[in-house]
Amino acid sequence: MVATHGIMAAGAIAAILPIECKSSQEVADICKQACPTLAVVHASTLETMKDALATCMMTDVQIVVIGQDAKHDPKNGIHSLHKLIEQPRHDAEAMVMDPNDISFTICTSGTSGPRKLAAISHGVAALRQSSASYSLITNKAHSYMSCQPISLAFGNANANLGIHQRARTVVCRTPIPFETICALIERFKVERTSASLWTLLDFTHSPVVDKYDLSTLKCILSSGQHVPDAVMKAVKARINADVIAIYGSTECAAISSRSTADYTLNGSEGKILLGRENLRVVDEDGNDAAVGQPGELWVKSYKLASVCDNGYYNNPEASAKAFREDGYYRTGDYFVVDNDGNYQYRGRMSDRIRTKGKTVNVTREQSNTKHDGLICVLLTLMMMMMIMQFPPAFLEDLCYQYSEDIRECCVVGAFSTILGYELPRAYVVLVENSKKDQQAFTDGLVSYVNNRVPQAEMQLSGGAKCLEKLPLTTSYRVDRYKLRGIAQEEVN
Repeated sequence: MVATHGIMAAGAIAAILPIECKSSQEVADICKQACPTLAVVHASTLETMKDALATCMMTDVQIVVIGQDAKHDPKNGIHSLHKLIEQPRHDAEAMVMDPNDISFTICTSGTSGPRKLAAISHGVAALRQSSASYSLITNKAHSYMSCQPISLAFGNANANLGIHQRARTVVCRTPIPFETICALIERFKVERTSASLWTLLDFTHSPVVDKYDLSTLKCILSSGQHVPDAVMKAVKARINADVIAIYGSTECAAISSRSTADYTLNGSEGKILLGRENLRVVDEDGNDAAVGQPGELWVKSYKLASVCDNGYYNNPEASAKAFREDGYYRTGDYFVVDNDGNYQYRGRMSDRIRTKGKTVNVTREQSNTKHDGLICVLLTLMMMMMIMQFPPAFLEDLCYQYSEDIRECCVVGAFSTILGYELPRAYVVLVENSKKDQQAFTDGLVSYVNNRVPQAEMQLSGGAKCLEKLPLTTSYRVDRYKLRGIAQEEVN
């Protein structure tokens, strides 16, 4: 935090590395985009950074090392921060910032493609802070705790907001064990905290909860993954803390929020924070999708990363694809607008399941071309299939409704090499110490879902399976790509 603000105050751009980037190659991939002139690292990551810079042939980049026993070797471009602070300094005038200049970059999650650096200007950074309409604490004796990395947009924004509001702020090093989270809540009398979906699930099921006094905890903020209504209600019932689920992205900050405190949970994303006039749900032809029909969400906002024509730092090609000239950002998320004007999240477009649709039959009488006979022969020999695509979120919601014994759920398309299309397949993780017979449970789950889907093509024709845990990416999101590979092997 100190390093980030120091870099920005000096008039430079702070490119924040994701904490989950452990290997020198991962760091090098980001360095190639950031083109740094200075690297600030912790002593424990010095060698990783040196290797990354060597990979990028950026060995002339100076490195500042944070840590009490940090190495200090100026001749080789390595400087201890403590040693630098001890050196005499000359007074200098404070930097004057242009609001349109880039202040820092935040990495995208990388779950749907290579990581990109969302460029945030000084003006946009200030607007994102000032537009937060909630107080992190109401009792000065209490604390706010950030359990999400400051290298992520949401964790960064809320940690900064806590400091801005002069709230006692506990910033946790991640990943953090769930029992440590509970112990810190009791110790620091935490009133509000941020948490991932997996931590929310721990609050609902883990016996650790009963070992600690969590009575000061009134609210949990969660973002980064869709939080089912059932999970929010379960947290409220277990520890009497309201959950605020925030939908947004690195590129445009918070778009909407829904809460167990002030919103009737009905499957939608709740209160629109940007104004409905700044949202569009667009079909594949670029037109506004009809009510009840899915489309990609487009967002226009003064808080967008592209507000200063920056978009993604040093990545004009990706910027052109995501940020339109008319000011809209293409989120890549599937949404449906219902009859009441509510926006319902249906998953990432890249997660859509591609399965068979209806067979296209063309008869000789229906053909108007002079080659109709040949066409009919070809169609007789080879059946043409329309590919139906749909997001898995609806099926996942049905799975959660089936039983409270489901702790985690993910539905993916399992590609059948025989049929040539994907079969919806569900993977579930049961609560700890569940005594359910797994085969009987998954058979019942498949039957329950198949009897409730609106179209036969959406049935769990690929079946269901219980796992001990779902595979996660380095940013702690469900690794759907890996699950699809597992599913393909199992159905074939």
